[in-house]
This record gives sequence, C-alpha cells and structure tokens, in this order.
Amino acid sequence: DAEGTIFCDSEGGRKRGDSRIDTEALMRMFQAEKEKEGDRARKSSGLLCKAQLRNLGTKLLSDHRARNIAIILKRLPLSTQLISGLLGNLTWECAELSTDDLEQLLEVIPTKDEAERLLEHRSPDAMTKLRDVEQMVMPLALLPRGAARVRLLCIARSARTQFRSTTRSLAAIRKACAAIHSSTTLREVTLLALELGNFINHGDSSKGAKAVSIGSLVTLKDFKAGRLSSLHFLCASMLRSVPDRNAYDDLANELKPVVIVAKLQVQNLQASMRNFSRDFEVVSAECANFVHEYAGSAAPDSSPNKEQNDEERESLAGSGGDEDQEEELGEYALDLDAHESTRFIEDVMKIRGCANKRLRRMRRGGE
Repeated sequence: DAEGTIFCDSEGGRKRGDSRIDTEALMRMFQAEKEKEGDRARKSSGLLCKAQLRNLGTKLLSDHRARNIAIILKRLPLSTQLISGLLGNLTWECAELSTDDLEQLLEVIPTKDEAERLLEHRSPDAMTKLRDVEQMVMPLALLPRGAARVRLLCIARSARTQFRSTTRSLAAIRKACAAIHSSTTLREVTLLALELGNFINHGDSSKGAKAVSIGSLVTLKDFKAGRLSSLHFLCASMLRSVPDRNAYDDLANELKPVVIVAKLQVQNLQASMRNFSRDFEVVSAECANFVHEYAGSAAPDSSPNKEQNDEERESLAGSGGDEDQEEELGEYALDLDAHESTRFIEDVMKIRGCANKRLRRMRRGGE
C-alpha cells in the first residue's frame, strides 16, 4: 500500500500514463544488447568451427604432442618453412630467431619415429589430408639432422660469450700465479718462516726442512710463548731488518691479483670449460659422422661486391692453413689478454657459406 508515501496520488500529482521515461529509447537499448549477444554467439560458433576444422585430417601425432607443438609454433616469429631454410644453411647470424626461440624449437623437432610417420605423407596430395599441426611441422621432419642443427646454432651463438668469460678467468689466474712467483716480499716471508720453523724444531735454522708451504704460514700463529706467537716474531724480524719498510703494504700491492682471483669460483670455471669441451665434441662428431648431411648452398648474397665479400669471409673464417699453424695460434691466444684472445672464437659468428662449409670451419675454429 503506497498510502502515506511519496508514491500515493495527491493533488497536482502526475496523471496515469504521464511517464517521464522514454520507452522507445529503452526498447532500443535492449535491442542493441540483444544484437551484441547474437554477434558474440556467431563469433564463438565461428571459432569453434575453425577449431573443429583444424582437427580434421589425418592425425599422426598424439593430441597432447600436437597441442604442445602448436603452442610453441604460435610463439615463434617465423614460419616452419623459413626456420627450416635457416637451419638447412646453419644461418646462425639470423637476428629474427633468438637463442631462446631455438631452445624452444628443440621441443618441436620431430623424433625419429614421428619423422618416419610424417615422411610417409610427404607427397603434396597426402600432405593436404593431414591435420594442420602435422602440415606445419612437416618442413622440420624433411630436414636431416634437425635437432643437431638447432644445437649447432645455439653453440655458435654462445661460444663467444662462453669463451670470453673462460678466457678472462684463466687470464686472472695466470696473473695471480705470476704475482705469487715474482713477489719478493712473499719470498722473503717464506724464507724467514723456514728459518724460524727449523730453529724452533731443531735448534738450528740451517737444519731440518728445505721448504715450507704457503698454508703452513698460518700455523705460526698457533705456536705461542705467553701472549706472543711465532707469527709476531716473524713480523718483528722483518721490521728489524728494514725499519723504514712497510712490509704489509708491499705484500698487499704485490699480491693484489691474488686477492682478486680469490673471489673466483673454480667450480664455475670448471663447469664452463666442460661445457665448452662438450660443445666442441658435438661439432666434431657432426663433422666426423654426418658432414654429408649438411651439403647445400648458402643463402643468396645481397652485397654488391660478392667477390670481395667472399675474400673477407675467407679471412674471417680462417685461411685453412696447416694444423701446426693453428696450434701455434691456439697457444699464442693463451698469452694474450682477454679482449685479444676472444677474436679467435668470435670469428665463428662471422663464418659464411654453405652449411657444410660453416660446420667444418666451426670445428676448425674450436681447435
């Protein structure tokens, strides 16, 4: 009952049917919403039909495997046809395909069993009857040594960074060893520690041990007489020999490279060297056993002066000298600083030519 409320009829109230609502506009609003729902329903139905059409055709891969392949291929910036061409020529300098893309591509490469089943439908007529995923992955199935080619591209791209990091670490270690070997203050400390230890143990500094290890210097602090240790006596002896000398500063300056290399994780260096050796074994194995699978022509050269570019590529990739000369270069690289020595491995990314040529010179560059 609206009596007694603002909704009850009163004098001056609105007459029945005298509404301020535009009913026609309201009807148009509902009609527009109904049309939108119809459009969404038709769009959803169209997507469902497309999904169903994609599932039509001969299925050679399991649904789970096909779904994973489709997800990865959707993320790749290039089609499998173009990717197959890049892998066929070992075009590791291609910027459109990142190293992360290549690592994902390893999950797409058909296995031996999958490739055999796909190759049975390689004819144009048979391919049209395949499901869309099988059709997309077919170029990769037709490519010989597909997974190995992807690994070679990854190796070529990571070789420069990996070699530079390893070379810098080894150079730091060599510098630290040279600092230890040439330090006059450390030599003086060890000789004095030898005399001190022999006198304590045998009563005569000329008898007893002929050498002392660096680690045994720390044990001098444990041999005490009251509050003073033999390490205190060693320091006092050095100060007594040259009163104006600051032996601590001299030793710290001479062994500064040693302090720097002490922060180096040897396990990481060993792991990096193992990875480098493993990658080289992969390249060598491909050259020794499957080099005939990499026969093919290189991508067309767009440079105006092709002969000059070929000469430059020959010089960058290596002139193909005898093995003794290559060994000398490898040994010489160890004596260079990190920046200079990396040029021996940076040339891998500059190698051009057919896949067979790239592979052989890639192996030569890693020797």
